[in-house]
Amino acid sequence: EQYAVAIADCIAASPIELLEIAQVGIGLSAIVDNRSGIVIKMETFEPGPFPFAAAVEKRLGVPVRLDNIMNLLARAEHWFGGAIGVEDFTMVYLDLGLGAGSYRDGQLVTGSQGIEAELGHTKIVVDDGRPCHCGAEGCLQTYSSISGIVGQYRKTQNLPTLPYFQLNEALVEMASKARSGDGDALDIFHRAGRYLGIAIANHVNMQDPERVVILCREPDLVDLITAPFFEALERNTLSTLFDPAKFSFGELIPQSFAKGAVAMVLERIYQTA
Repeated sequence: EQYAVAIADCIAASPIELLEIAQVGIGLSAIVDNRSGIVIKMETFEPGPFPFAAAVEKRLGVPVRLDNIMNLLARAEHWFGGAIGVEDFTMVYLDLGLGAGSYRDGQLVTGSQGIEAELGHTKIVVDDGRPCHCGAEGCLQTYSSISGIVGQYRKTQNLPTLPYFQLNEALVEMASKARSGDGDALDIFHRAGRYLGIAIANHVNMQDPERVVILCREPDLVDLITAPFFEALERNTLSTLFDPAKFSFGELIPQSFAKGAVAMVLERIYQTA
């Protein structure tokens, strides 16, 4: 209801009339069935499944398209960003969490349940891995995301867990300590880059995308993980598939989410035209 009211207020405040809007596109940080618009699981929402798109559509009176934000970012890269004209590519989003979206043969890839690629929940540590909020252990996200990196460091320092809204600031402070010679911090950053490199190498060995773009908002994180990332990537990728030119780090721009939502709506309009 709050989402629907917020969107209705935005439409009312804009110069665009409701009748001029063909569809509304929404992205959520959740496990979403993008075919039905159902939220299967969302950490900050009541237990699913919940027909999110249908509920918002009923309130607005306009068709609503829903997807995970990773798929929106992949669409933004394909339509407006660094992957324009690239038919096979993978977008990795490195932030508080870690996720991905992929295009194959010019089409966004989702599984049999309409769910995006959960790269962050692929397992990188087999035995005695760090616990993940998904209920499993050893997930890549618990080692290579901002929340995982900061969480590991605070555990080594016997410090309490931080709320999400303080993690970016804590990462900047941790990066400063790493550059000043803090061995614990530096080791955690290097491990984060190494594990991410191994995970991407596994993906390349299986799928051989034409391009892999890693988006991140925190330049401190990129600076500290780049070298171990590429070292692990080259060491673990089949030599015939490894080409450093097809891997790049990019800075996420805030408009990417909105552009991805626009692309999602346009895809559906063009597919049904």
